[in-house]
Amino acid sequence: MITHNMAHAIEYGNRLLMMDKGEIIFEAEGEAKKSLTVEKLIDKFHEIRHSSFGNDRALLAK
Repeated sequence: MITHNMAHAIEYGNRLLMMDKGEIIFEAEGEAKKSLTVEKLIDKFHEIRHSSFGNDRALLAK
């Protein structure tokens, strides 16, 4: 499944890949994925890319 909704990305599937500009920048599966929240994903994006997250659609709740 491909989605821009971070809540759905965390909830569904058994593996999560975060991409930016066509590049995989973060991957989580198993227990690491289960412990994720939208806020943690945004923090991870900031940590990796050193920039703000600019897509509000990805932050939509279920």
